[in-house]
Formats: sequence, C-alpha cells, structure tokens
Amino acid sequence: MRKVLTSMVATLVIFGALLAFSGVAIAGTPTALTFEWVLVQGPCDLGPPMRCINTGTWSATGVVEDAGTVVENLQLKFDEDFSNVVYGITEDTLTSDLGTITIQTITDGFTVISFDPFTIQFEGIWFIISGTGAYAQLSGNGEVVVQVIPPLGINEAWLTGSGHLP
Repeated sequence: MRKVLTSMVATLVIFGALLAFSGVAIAGTPTALTFEWVLVQGPCDLGPPMRCINTGTWSATGVVEDAGTVVENLQLKFDEDFSNVVYGITEDTLTSDLGTITIQTITDGFTVISFDPFTIQFEGIWFIISGTGAYAQLSGNGEVVVQVIPPLGINEAWLTGSGHLP
C-alpha cells in the first residue's frame, strides 16, 4: 500500500511540474517569487481523507507585488490506522483587485517543531495552476513550508521559488 501511495504522490509531483512549466514563455527569465499567507482553520470533514476549507490573507513579493484574500481547500491523506499524515494537497485561490492566482501545494508528513504552543510543520512543493486578470499568464513553482498551530486554529505558509509574468 505504501508503494502505491508513493507512486501516486510521485505521479502528482511530475504532473504538477509539467503544469507549472507548460506556461513559461521561451522569452524572458523566471524571476524570484515569494508568497506568504496566514489562514484561520475552517470546517473539516474528517473523512478519510480529511478535507478542510481555510480562509485568510496573502501577500506576494518579486514578480508579483500584491495582497488580498485566500481560500484554501486542504486534503490530508493518513496511513491505514489514521495515526500519521502520508501527504497533504492544497488548492489555494488567491484573490486581489488585479485578478486571481490558483496554487497547488503538495507536502509530505509533518514534524512537531514546538510544544508551546503545539506546532507542526509540513514541507513540500508548490506550483501555479492558473490565473485570471493580470495573472492570466503567470507561471511559477518552488518550495513550501507550512506551520500549523492547532490550539490557535492558525496555519501560516511561506512559498519561495520563481515565477514568470510575460
């Protein structure tokens, strides 16, 4: 079963990388791109898989200089006895007056990084799925770090990488 899940995650990563790079124009060089958002944990369906909808605010620097609101659809896949997260996938829709950016993140299991307050950390990759308005031609990808503080109901994400906006 673990082999099948690993294969599924690898397939998702490859598919995501292909999507991320398919929109990059030949002319021009990718530029640094950083996103950051803070989410309030929303309602969850404990599944399996566990699904949640979280909302909050975002900001970006680099090829995108903007800020706005974000809605996150989160799915966590647990092992058979529901004791460990195997992977997490999110689809985050970032909205501003200039348009929307839809980003997918894929993370591995988590690490406990603090007990006061209790905080867990996920690490993985991100890539831009689509955009509208000023972001219709935006492409990009990179690495993501997410810290979740369950007692406070807050998630923070930092996405670093590169992007291209012709």
